[in-house]
Amino acid sequence: MPSPALKPCPFCGEDEEVSSPEGRNYGLFIRSTNGTYGNSDERWEFFDVECVKCGCSLSIGAPSRDEAIAAWNRRAGEETK
Repeated sequence: MPSPALKPCPFCGEDEEVSSPEGRNYGLFIRSTNGTYGNSDERWEFFDVECVKCGCSLSIGAPSRDEAIAAWNRRAGEETK
């Protein structure tokens, strides 16, 4: 199942999702960060959303892409499911 669509940036209204922020001054970017825990072989990965246009970001370290999108899409005054 495809991931849900990102809602526009709540500050500047940017609504185009981009696969990379390199060389851009617009777009919504989902960043994936990963690594290992200390000296162990156990890996971790988390996701954040950033608006390249205005710099707004949601850095919660969501454990999945869909959870990062759900957090970005949540707006004040809207009911959650």
